[in-house]
Amino acid sequence: MLALTKASGYGILALGYLDDKPEDTVVSTREISEVFGMPSELLAKVLQRLSKRGLLKSHQGRGGGYSLARPINAISLTEVFEAIEGPIEISVCLKEGGEEHCDMFEYCTIKAPIEQVQNRLIELFNTIMVDQITLDLLECPEKTYLSTSRA
Repeated sequence: MLALTKASGYGILALGYLDDKPEDTVVSTREISEVFGMPSELLAKVLQRLSKRGLLKSHQGRGGGYSLARPINAISLTEVFEAIEGPIEISVCLKEGGEEHCDMFEYCTIKAPIEQVQNRLIELFNTIMVDQITLDLLECPEKTYLSTSRA
C-alpha cells in the first residue's frame, strides 16, 4: 500500500511552517518540533535532508536553524519525497537490481504497466507544489502559535 511516511509528512509541515514566517527567518528544529509535537531526532534528519537537496538553508551556530531556500510554491512534492525518502519507487522490481528481489522478474507481465503507473505518479507529484497541500495555517484558529503576517 502506498502511504505518506511520517518523515515526509513532517517535512511538508515544516516547509509550511517556515513559509508562514517572514522571509529569511531562521527557525530552530526544536521550535518546529515543539509546535507540532514531532520527535526532534526524526525532524532533525528530515530537515538535514531537505537542506542537502537545496530546499532549505541551514544556519549554523548560536541562533542557528533553517530557513526556506526558495518559496514553497516552487517546491514540488517529488522534490520533497525524493529528498526525504529517496527515489519514488512503487515496486521493488522497479529498483535497480530489482531482479534480486523477485523470483518472477524474468517472467513478470506486470512490470511495464506498474512502471507506467509509477511514472504517472511522479509526473503528478511534479505538478503539485507544497503550497497547494499545506493548509493556510492562519485559517486554523486552534493554531494560535503562528504569526499573523504571511509573506
